[in-house]
Amino acid sequence: MTESSSRHDKDAAVQIRPFRPGDGARLVRLVRDFCQHHRDCEPLEATSYVMPPDTTVAELVDMVPEAYLAFQILFPGADEPLQEAIARYADRPDMRWFLAEVNGVIEGFALAGVHDMLPFMACRRAGHFDSAYVTPAVRRRGVARALNEAVLAWMREQGAETVRLDVLVCYREARAAWVGVGYRPYYTVMTRDLR
Repeated sequence: MTESSSRHDKDAAVQIRPFRPGDGARLVRLVRDFCQHHRDCEPLEATSYVMPPDTTVAELVDMVPEAYLAFQILFPGADEPLQEAIARYADRPDMRWFLAEVNGVIEGFALAGVHDMLPFMACRRAGHFDSAYVTPAVRRRGVARALNEAVLAWMREQGAETVRLDVLVCYREARAAWVGVGYRPYYTVMTRDLR
């Protein structure tokens, strides 16, 4: 068996671990794949986000709590700003990266957060899946399920009582995967282009 075929064996060992500073380069490639997949699924995404003039990556991360939006804004450019954004989101106390290794290679990630709710909400703390991605080579092998379980365990430790995630309508496979691990549709956002 060759190295590449054994790397993606169906029975490959999946390990979920936290982000480490040396993970930046591999994570940039995965985030780029995630952004491209996002744009391939919904072409409007390619024109929806623009970097505000004279804005640094640090200011962007402070201004945009949803990392997937910051990644889309930075996606067309060089790797260094994306790597800086990844590291800055890793430094936020309310967010955490989860990396999925398959046979020692990072093949997926999830970025999640936990935050306090408004005082009039029945739920006091909620979790949010900001973004998640698994490379096509290892999909349907339990990687997303393992990421989900690790994220939910962390959210419970942080006092979250519920969790929310957003999935584009065009992601049929992802929507089915999330339903398969216990999520249900709750709220639909509809859009219409006025240009």
